[in-house]
Amino acid sequence: MSSGGFFRSTSIVGGLTLLSRVTGLLRDMVYSRMFGAGVLMDAFLVAFKIPNFMRRLFAEGAFSQAFVPVLSEYHRQRGAEATRDLVGKVGSLLAIVLLGVTALGVLASPWLVYLLASGSVARLGRLQGGTGQVDRRRFRPNLYIDTGDSGPEGDRFVEDDWLGATMTVGQTLVLDDLQPTLWCVTSTLAQEELPYDRSALRATAHFHGGCLGVYASVRSPGRVRVGDPVVLS
Repeated sequence: MSSGGFFRSTSIVGGLTLLSRVTGLLRDMVYSRMFGAGVLMDAFLVAFKIPNFMRRLFAEGAFSQAFVPVLSEYHRQRGAEATRDLVGKVGSLLAIVLLGVTALGVLASPWLVYLLASGSVARLGRLQGGTGQVDRRRFRPNLYIDTGDSGPEGDRFVEDDWLGATMTVGQTLVLDDLQPTLWCVTSTLAQEELPYDRSALRATAHFHGGCLGVYASVRSPGRVRVGDPVVLS
Protein backbone atom coordinates (compact mmCIF):
# COMPACT_ATOMS: atom_id res chain seq x y z
CA MET A 1 0.00 0.00 0.00
CA SER A 2 1.33 3.44 -0.95
CA SER A 3 1.81 6.17 1.63
CA GLY A 4 -1.10 8.09 0.13
CA GLY A 5 -3.40 5.06 0.36
CA PHE A 6 -2.33 4.40 3.92
CA PHE A 7 -3.01 8.01 4.93
CA ARG A 8 -6.41 7.96 3.25
CA SER A 9 -7.42 4.69 4.95
CA THR A 10 -6.20 5.93 8.32
CA SER A 11 -8.07 9.20 7.90
CA ILE A 12 -11.30 7.40 7.06
CA VAL A 13 -11.06 5.09 10.09
CA GLY A 14 -10.05 7.96 12.39
CA GLY A 15 -12.81 10.20 11.12
CA LEU A 16 -15.49 7.55 11.53
CA THR A 17 -14.19 6.77 15.03
CA LEU A 18 -14.40 10.45 15.95
CA LEU A 19 -17.92 10.61 14.53
CA SER A 20 -18.94 7.58 16.63
CA ARG A 21 -17.66 9.31 19.77
CA VAL A 22 -19.62 12.47 18.98
CA THR A 23 -22.80 10.50 18.33
CA GLY A 24 -22.12 8.58 21.57
CA LEU A 25 -22.05 11.89 23.44
CA LEU A 26 -25.35 12.87 21.83
CA ARG A 27 -26.78 9.49 22.81
CA ASP A 28 -25.79 10.02 26.46
CA MET A 29 -27.37 13.47 26.38
CA VAL A 30 -30.62 11.92 25.12
CA TYR A 31 -30.41 9.28 27.89
CA SER A 32 -30.02 11.99 30.52
CA ARG A 33 -32.90 13.97 29.08
CA MET A 34 -35.29 11.02 28.77
CA PHE A 35 -34.43 8.93 31.85
CA GLY A 36 -32.33 11.01 34.24
CA ALA A 37 -30.23 9.30 36.93
CA GLY A 38 -32.52 6.78 38.53
CA VAL A 39 -34.21 3.41 38.39
CA LEU A 40 -35.42 3.79 34.80
CA MET A 41 -31.88 4.49 33.62
CA ASP A 42 -30.63 1.43 35.50
CA ALA A 43 -33.28 -0.74 33.86
CA PHE A 44 -32.41 0.63 30.42
CA LEU A 45 -28.69 -0.05 30.86
CA VAL A 46 -29.30 -3.55 32.17
CA ALA A 47 -31.51 -4.30 29.16
CA PHE A 48 -28.63 -3.42 26.84
CA LYS A 49 -25.95 -5.46 28.61
CA ILE A 50 -26.39 -8.49 26.35
CA PRO A 51 -26.66 -6.53 23.07
CA ASN A 52 -23.53 -4.58 23.99
CA PHE A 53 -21.74 -7.83 24.80
CA MET A 54 -22.67 -9.23 21.39
CA ARG A 55 -21.45 -6.04 19.73
CA ARG A 56 -18.12 -6.23 21.52
CA LEU A 57 -17.80 -9.91 20.69
CA PHE A 58 -18.68 -9.76 16.99
CA ALA A 59 -18.08 -6.18 15.91
CA GLU A 60 -15.03 -4.77 17.67
CA GLY A 61 -13.67 -7.44 19.99
CA ALA A 62 -12.62 -11.06 19.65
CA PHE A 63 -14.10 -11.53 16.19
CA SER A 64 -12.39 -8.52 14.61
CA GLN A 65 -9.03 -9.45 16.15
CA ALA A 66 -9.30 -12.96 14.73
CA PHE A 67 -10.87 -12.09 11.37
CA VAL A 68 -8.84 -9.08 10.20
CA PRO A 69 -5.49 -10.96 9.92
CA VAL A 70 -7.24 -13.80 8.05
CA LEU A 71 -8.92 -11.29 5.75
CA SER A 72 -5.61 -9.57 4.99
CA GLU A 73 -3.94 -12.87 4.14
CA TYR A 74 -6.94 -13.95 2.06
CA HIS A 75 -6.81 -10.67 0.12
CA ARG A 76 -3.11 -11.13 -0.57
CA GLN A 77 -3.52 -14.68 -1.84
CA ARG A 78 -6.92 -14.57 -3.58
CA GLY A 79 -7.40 -10.97 -4.69
CA ALA A 80 -10.06 -8.32 -4.22
CA GLU A 81 -12.99 -10.12 -5.85
CA ALA A 82 -12.64 -13.25 -3.74
CA THR A 83 -12.19 -11.11 -0.63
CA ARG A 84 -15.45 -9.26 -1.29
CA ASP A 85 -17.19 -12.61 -1.70
CA LEU A 86 -15.74 -13.82 1.63
CA VAL A 87 -16.81 -10.65 3.44
CA GLY A 88 -20.33 -11.00 2.06
CA LYS A 89 -20.62 -14.61 3.20
CA VAL A 90 -19.24 -13.89 6.67
CA GLY A 91 -21.49 -10.85 7.04
CA SER A 92 -24.55 -12.87 6.03
CA LEU A 93 -23.67 -15.62 8.51
CA LEU A 94 -23.17 -13.09 11.32
CA ALA A 95 -26.48 -11.43 10.53
CA ILE A 96 -28.29 -14.78 10.73
CA VAL A 97 -26.60 -15.71 14.03
CA LEU A 98 -27.27 -12.32 15.62
CA LEU A 99 -30.87 -12.34 14.41
CA GLY A 100 -31.36 -15.75 16.04
CA VAL A 101 -29.75 -14.64 19.31
CA THR A 102 -31.84 -11.45 19.31
CA ALA A 103 -35.07 -13.35 18.70
CA LEU A 104 -34.19 -15.79 21.47
CA GLY A 105 -33.51 -12.93 23.89
CA VAL A 106 -36.78 -11.18 23.04
CA LEU A 107 -38.80 -14.37 23.43
CA ALA A 108 -37.09 -15.47 26.67
CA SER A 109 -36.92 -12.08 28.42
CA PRO A 110 -40.41 -12.27 30.02
CA TRP A 111 -39.71 -15.72 31.46
CA LEU A 112 -37.04 -14.81 34.03
CA VAL A 113 -37.23 -12.26 36.85
CA TYR A 114 -34.49 -11.39 39.36
CA LEU A 115 -35.61 -10.87 42.98
CA LEU A 116 -33.67 -9.36 45.87
CA ALA A 117 -34.70 -8.90 49.52
CA SER A 118 -33.81 -5.82 51.55
CA GLY A 119 -32.80 -8.09 54.45
CA SER A 120 -30.12 -9.73 52.30
CA VAL A 121 -28.68 -6.38 51.25
CA ALA A 122 -28.56 -5.28 54.90
CA ARG A 123 -26.93 -8.56 55.96
CA LEU A 124 -24.35 -8.34 53.18
CA GLY A 125 -23.50 -4.82 54.33
CA ARG A 126 -22.90 -6.07 57.87
CA LEU A 127 -20.78 -8.99 56.67
CA GLN A 128 -18.81 -6.69 54.39
CA GLY A 129 -17.85 -4.63 57.44
CA GLY A 130 -19.26 -1.28 56.44
CA THR A 131 -16.12 -0.12 54.63
CA GLY A 132 -17.80 -0.01 51.19
CA GLN A 133 -21.13 0.95 49.74
CA VAL A 134 -23.37 -2.11 49.59
CA ASP A 135 -26.43 -0.92 47.73
CA ARG A 136 -29.27 -2.72 45.96
CA ARG A 137 -28.52 -0.71 42.81
CA ARG A 138 -25.31 -2.68 42.38
CA PHE A 139 -27.40 -5.80 41.78
CA ARG A 140 -30.20 -4.20 39.72
CA PRO A 141 -33.13 -6.42 40.75
CA ASN A 142 -36.32 -6.57 38.73
CA LEU A 143 -38.24 -6.78 42.00
CA TYR A 144 -36.85 -5.45 45.29
CA ILE A 145 -38.82 -6.92 48.17
CA ASP A 146 -38.93 -5.15 51.53
CA THR A 147 -38.25 -7.74 54.25
CA GLY A 148 -36.81 -5.30 56.77
CA ASP A 149 -33.15 -5.27 57.75
CA SER A 150 -33.19 -8.61 59.55
CA GLY A 151 -32.90 -12.12 58.15
CA PRO A 152 -32.57 -15.78 59.09
CA GLU A 153 -30.20 -16.83 61.83
CA GLY A 154 -26.76 -18.22 61.12
CA ASP A 155 -25.17 -17.98 57.69
CA ARG A 156 -28.44 -17.96 55.74
CA PHE A 157 -29.82 -15.13 53.65
CA VAL A 158 -33.50 -14.22 53.25
CA GLU A 159 -33.82 -15.77 49.79
CA ASP A 160 -32.49 -19.13 51.01
CA ASP A 161 -35.97 -19.80 52.39
CA TRP A 162 -37.54 -19.02 49.01
CA LEU A 163 -35.71 -21.64 46.95
CA GLY A 164 -38.04 -23.92 45.03
CA ALA A 165 -41.12 -22.03 46.23
CA THR A 166 -43.89 -20.18 44.39
CA MET A 167 -44.33 -16.45 44.92
CA THR A 168 -47.39 -14.34 44.19
CA VAL A 169 -46.88 -10.58 43.85
CA GLY A 170 -49.92 -8.36 43.76
CA GLN A 171 -53.09 -9.77 42.25
CA THR A 172 -51.88 -11.63 39.17
CA LEU A 173 -48.10 -12.06 38.96
CA VAL A 174 -47.05 -15.61 39.89
CA LEU A 175 -43.39 -16.67 39.97
CA ASP A 176 -42.13 -20.19 40.53
CA ASP A 177 -38.97 -22.33 40.57
CA LEU A 178 -36.96 -19.74 42.51
CA GLN A 179 -33.22 -20.46 42.24
CA PRO A 180 -30.06 -18.74 43.57
CA THR A 181 -28.38 -16.11 41.39
CA LEU A 182 -24.59 -16.26 40.98
CA TRP A 183 -23.02 -12.83 40.67
CA CYS A 184 -20.07 -11.55 38.63
CA VAL A 185 -18.03 -8.34 38.31
CA THR A 186 -20.98 -6.28 37.04
CA SER A 187 -21.88 -5.65 40.69
CA THR A 188 -18.52 -3.89 41.21
CA LEU A 189 -18.94 -1.26 38.49
CA ALA A 190 -19.43 2.44 39.21
CA GLN A 191 -22.95 3.81 38.69
CA GLU A 192 -24.61 7.04 39.67
CA GLU A 193 -22.84 8.14 42.89
CA LEU A 194 -21.65 4.58 43.69
CA PRO A 195 -17.91 4.17 43.01
CA TYR A 196 -16.15 1.10 41.68
CA ASP A 197 -16.00 -1.29 44.63
CA ARG A 198 -15.16 -5.00 44.78
CA SER A 199 -15.91 -5.47 48.48
CA ALA A 200 -19.58 -6.39 48.06
CA LEU A 201 -18.76 -9.09 45.51
CA ARG A 202 -15.94 -10.40 47.70
CA ALA A 203 -18.26 -10.61 50.70
CA THR A 204 -20.88 -12.37 48.57
CA ALA A 205 -18.30 -14.90 47.41
CA HIS A 206 -16.84 -15.44 50.89
CA PHE A 207 -20.06 -15.74 52.88
CA HIS A 208 -22.60 -17.06 50.39
CA GLY A 209 -20.84 -18.83 47.54
CA GLY A 210 -21.08 -15.82 45.25
CA CYS A 211 -24.91 -15.91 45.25
CA LEU A 212 -27.25 -13.09 46.18
CA GLY A 213 -30.95 -12.95 45.42
CA VAL A 214 -32.89 -15.42 43.29
CA TYR A 215 -34.20 -15.65 39.77
CA ALA A 216 -37.64 -17.02 39.04
CA SER A 217 -39.72 -18.19 36.08
CA VAL A 218 -42.90 -16.29 35.29
CA ARG A 219 -45.85 -18.67 35.51
CA SER A 220 -48.51 -15.99 35.21
CA PRO A 221 -47.65 -12.42 34.12
CA GLY A 222 -49.16 -9.37 35.72
CA ARG A 223 -48.70 -5.74 36.65
CA VAL A 224 -46.73 -4.92 39.80
CA ARG A 225 -47.01 -1.73 41.85
CA VAL A 226 -44.98 -0.40 44.75
CA GLY A 227 -46.48 -1.71 47.98
CA ASP A 228 -48.11 -4.81 46.46
CA PRO A 229 -48.32 -7.79 48.88
CA VAL A 230 -45.95 -10.70 48.39
CA VAL A 231 -47.12 -14.24 49.29
CA LEU A 232 -44.77 -17.23 49.38
CA SER A 233 -46.16 -20.74 49.06
